[in-house]
Order: sequence, then structure tokens, then C-alpha cells
Amino acid sequence: MSVFTFPDGIYPTSCDWRLKTRSAVFESPFNGGIQTLEYPGAYWEASLAFDNLNKARATELDVLLLKLAGMANRLWLWDHAFAMPNGLAGGTPVVDGGPQTGKSLAIRGCAASQLFLVAGDYFQLGSQLFRMTEDATADASGRTTLVFESSIRNAATDGATIVTTKPKALMMLADDNQAPRRSGRRLVLSSFTLKFREDIYG
Repeated sequence: MSVFTFPDGIYPTSCDWRLKTRSAVFESPFNGGIQTLEYPGAYWEASLAFDNLNKARATELDVLLLKLAGMANRLWLWDHAFAMPNGLAGGTPVVDGGPQTGKSLAIRGCAASQLFLVAGDYFQLGSQLFRMTEDATADASGRTTLVFESSIRNAATDGATIVTTKPKALMMLADDNQAPRRSGRRLVLSSFTLKFREDIYG
């Protein structure tokens, strides 16, 4: 299996990222009471739409799709609408102590006393992409706690790097039938949409 990175110079016209969660509802046959349960294994889905790419960009994207070989290979992909965080994300943040699991993470190395990330920002730890659900501000020593979705899949170790610029998920095509429509005109790829899903075991 080969792993590629989405080209920096190609921008989708629109993109839709969503976290696919796994939950279940159990209803009592006796009193109608409801219990809910969250399962592990949440993963990201992404849909990228493109309109009228010029010949150079269209060729670059077409070649990338050839390399992906349907669902066989993988692609590092980021949410183009949130490539940069809204928080200041200053400093050189790393995991502060480990192992850590769950939906919060203590980190150090942030710019002291600054807003680090805000709710809605993404960050990457290892091969997993997270999205903040609360603001995080560093204290005077540069420490803060990140609160996010979804749960950490592999326990975070002390000193692991936190990525805040173009944080990525390891994705694959959603099926083997993802292909652009070619045009005979100057714009060689007409409007089309590519769908991806995260490989959580990659």
C-alpha cells in the first residue's frame, strides 16, 4: 500500500467533512425507557467538489487518482476550509505526559497565556485527526488541555507532536468508482465530486 499527500495547489470548490460516529439506542419493551451507547471506531468522511480545473491542475489530480488505484492506496487529506486554525496556535506544542486516552489531552510548549485553539479548530496527533469542542488557552507555563472529538484511538505518548497547520487524516477513496468526467474543451475536467473515508487502522 502506498501513501500520497493531496497536492497543495489544488483547491476544491467546496468541501464537506463530517465525523461518522457509531452509537446505538436500546429501548426497554417494558417501560419505553431509552439507553444510548457510544461505540469506538468513529471515522471521518470527506466530500470534495471541483469545477473546471485548468489543464495542469486537472492532469495533476487525474494522475493522483490513478495512483490511488481505487480504494487500494491512501491519501493524507485536510479540510481545506480549516487549513489554518482560528486560535493563535503559538509555540511548539507536544503531549504533556502519557499515556493519555479519551477525549481530552494535556499538552505543553504552547505560547504562554495565549489562546491556543478554539472550538471548531482541527489538530493532528500521529495519524489521527481531531476537532476541538472547547476553546483552549495556555497558562503562564505554556500548558493547556485540549477537549475534542473523537476519542484517541492509540494512547498518546509524552512528547508527541501536535500539528495545527493543515492537520490531516489518512483517507482512502470511498469506493472504486470515483473518477472525474473529462471534457473535450480547454477545461479538461468538468464539475465532479470525490468522496473519501478515513482508514482508522492505517
